[in-house]
Amino acid sequence: AAHETVEVRGVARLDVTGALQLAGPKGRRELLLLGKDRFWWMPEGGADFALKNEGTHASDLPDVRYFYLAPGDFNGDGIDDLVAVDIYANTVELLSRDAAGLWAGRMHFKVFETDPHYEGNRGGAQEPRECVVADVTGDGKPDLLLLVHDRVLVYPQD
Repeated sequence: AAHETVEVRGVARLDVTGALQLAGPKGRRELLLLGKDRFWWMPEGGADFALKNEGTHASDLPDVRYFYLAPGDFNGDGIDDLVAVDIYANTVELLSRDAAGLWAGRMHFKVFETDPHYEGNRGGAQEPRECVVADVTGDGKPDLLLLVHDRVLVYPQD
């Protein structure tokens, strides 16, 4: 993903790698700006598009580098949670809001382990390559799909 530096009315410089819109509390839409090691979330304003930084989230995981964010209501509260994917550490982290409305890590897992002897000096694979949240089991709950190597991994929601 290409990085882009965005000037925010002379207030800040953000190294942005992507953006995502999601459903927030009370039905309001929110914008997420994805950076190299964190993301910023901002609610959308009224008729005139306005942004107010609600805060940032930096993971507790060491050296995390989010590459993908995908929204989905995994806990059934009507508010989008986030799946955050680090393709360099082959890790997925599920984030949802805490009681104060701030983002908090709920769980994380390594998608697969790498074998340094197999990979040699080339470095590990940058996987998962794709992340999709969709109901593929037909139960009305969002499931997590990851494209890893030549496989589609499905993590159905209980």
